[in-house]
Amino acid sequence: MLNIFAVIESECFAMVGVKPSPGFVRTGMFCPTLRKFKTVCFCVKRVNFRHTQNQTVMSPISRRNMLRGTALATASLPFIRINSAIDAWRAQEYPVYTPRGNDAPLVKLNSNENPYGPSPAAREAIIAAIDQGNRYPRTAINKLQKAIAEHENLSEDQVLISAGSTELLGLSGLMAGLEKGNVIGCNPTFDFLLYFAQQFGANWIKVPLTEDHKYNLAGINEKVDNNTKLVFVCNPNNPTGSELPKSMLKPFVQTLSERTMVYVDEAYIEFSQGGLQASLASMTRNNKNIIVARTFSKVYGLAGLRVGYAIAHPDTIRKMRNYLQGRSVTAGVCSVAAATACIGDQKFVQHCLEMNQKAKDLLYAGFGEWGVEYIPSSTNFVFFKTDLFGGKDIVKELQRRNVMIRQYSHVPGWARVSIGTPDEIRAFLKETQQLLA
Repeated sequence: MLNIFAVIESECFAMVGVKPSPGFVRTGMFCPTLRKFKTVCFCVKRVNFRHTQNQTVMSPISRRNMLRGTALATASLPFIRINSAIDAWRAQEYPVYTPRGNDAPLVKLNSNENPYGPSPAAREAIIAAIDQGNRYPRTAINKLQKAIAEHENLSEDQVLISAGSTELLGLSGLMAGLEKGNVIGCNPTFDFLLYFAQQFGANWIKVPLTEDHKYNLAGINEKVDNNTKLVFVCNPNNPTGSELPKSMLKPFVQTLSERTMVYVDEAYIEFSQGGLQASLASMTRNNKNIIVARTFSKVYGLAGLRVGYAIAHPDTIRKMRNYLQGRSVTAGVCSVAAATACIGDQKFVQHCLEMNQKAKDLLYAGFGEWGVEYIPSSTNFVFFKTDLFGGKDIVKELQRRNVMIRQYSHVPGWARVSIGTPDEIRAFLKETQQLLA
């Protein structure tokens, strides 16, 4: 006798403290309709298949009952909108560009990638890890977690490894959104977390930057109330490249964390004036309301390998882990091996920082000569005004010349160029100069 389960009706049970009755099959899904993270428990009816020598006969369910079950299961959707939320954000912020079919090499300056990575040490680690590609990366992840903890002078249970920091942004946005209430961040900023939270029920409050294009701490503080579930801080900020000194940001985060969760995105912290010394990671040791996120995509040059990590209080890490998809093994074994090698390769980091500054100085000189206004940057990109280009769509015009940069529909009159190699910046300046009015 072979037992097969057919879905005939569905009901959502709360994830915490509720167990499904016997006869239910558990499948973890998201139910945005209820704005809760649920364990969706499908009520099932046993369908007995009587197997004979020549055929299998289904009983006692009828075709009508089967169709009814299918309809009810379908009616329980839309269960997951995560993919659609991600796709909508990506379509808005990351249009796909097709390089033109000319002889000019592609100059890719639109994603803030490190043109010098991965490092030689990371490459060697990738090759050495290939033989472990048939194994799940739990051991490798534990090794990376330990290396990060030692590097940051933290305990291992304060670190959560993810497939890039974008996964952490989505996870934290989901957590905040399911609590409803408000999420607050400046505008413009790297808004994936805030957008994601909004898709799952949060009210996204946008606070304008200060007149000098920096994070508006006073403005954020005015908006925080008892209904605030999370405040997002990106320092240095993307896309403006501006930075707040630790002496200003640390007391603000400390005070704010007494009222709500604070998420500090430090994707570009290595490029900042204070480097890692400017990080707020140490604040998480005794504070459950601070999350600091980092990535190996920028200064370490592993954007295509997708490794990031969160630093938080152990209790906060445990809560985040409950929402992490893929049972905490979303980063691949080769990616994790490369990231582990990067931790001890500060010589490569220093080289990238020096080359980044050299290329940035070239860009500043060109903009200065032309009179193009830009925001001094503490990152590997520069945000600049496009008013001197005669109303041209500078992004599309440069794309025709195989040079790729970024602009934002919600920040008209500005564009962002990533800092590539000195030669790439020279190529950008050469093509951009032709577009001046």
